[in-house]
Amino acid sequence: DIDHFKSINDTFGHPVGDRVIRMLGAVLRDSLRSTDVVGRYGGEEFCALLTDTSRDRGLEVAERLRADIEATEFGGVNRPVTASIGLSHLEHLEDTDERLTVEQLISRADIGLFVAKSSGRNQVIGYEPGMEGE
Repeated sequence: DIDHFKSINDTFGHPVGDRVIRMLGAVLRDSLRSTDVVGRYGGEEFCALLTDTSRDRGLEVAERLRADIEATEFGGVNRPVTASIGLSHLEHLEDTDERLTVEQLISRADIGLFVAKSSGRNQVIGYEPGMEGE
C-alpha cells in the first residue's frame, strides 16, 4: 500500500498519482522473479505472490521491495514515496492437512499491513498469530 497516497493526489494532481501507481507497479515487476505474480489489488494497493518462498525469505524480499520503492524517484513528486507492506505465508493449519485459503492469506496480509500503517508506515510486517486483536 502506498503511504499517504491521497496526499500525493491532492498535492501533485491525479495524473501524477496515476504515474506513481504505474511506476510502482514497474518497480515491483522488475524487482521480482519471473515465477512471481504481482498486480494491482485496488486503489493504491498491490498484491504479490512469491512462489517457492519461505516466510523468512518473503520478509527479505518485501523489505528489499520497500527499500526499492523508497529509493525510486517518482517524476512530479518532490518527496520520497514510501510503502507499507503486510506479509502472510502459506502454511498448513495446525493439526490438519488443510492449507490456508486465498481469503485467509489476504486477510492475514491485511492485518500485517494495518499494523505497519498504524505503527509508523514505510515498513514490512509479517503476520503473526494473535495479531488479530491489534
